[in-house]
Amino acid sequence: RKLILHNPAVVKLEEGETDGKLSQWYVGVGKDDKDILIFALLRLKLVTGKILFFVNTVDRCYRLKLLLEQFHVRSAVLNAELP
Repeated sequence: RKLILHNPAVVKLEEGETDGKLSQWYVGVGKDDKDILIFALLRLKLVTGKILFFVNTVDRCYRLKLLLEQFHVRSAVLNAELP
């Protein structure tokens, strides 16, 4: 089956200004060092406020949630498998 769009909408995105509090980080680390890095970032307060962590698998997502709960950090899981 082919997908046919009869009246497609064109959306133009422009970079907006932020209040200076928004930042994005990418850190490539080995599998064994990920938990230690997250712990250090949170414990040393290198990152504060609301944080989004992106992970590759649903299993890794729940492992991260359990890690954060051990340190009394409220967290939520968002993935495609949730209803």
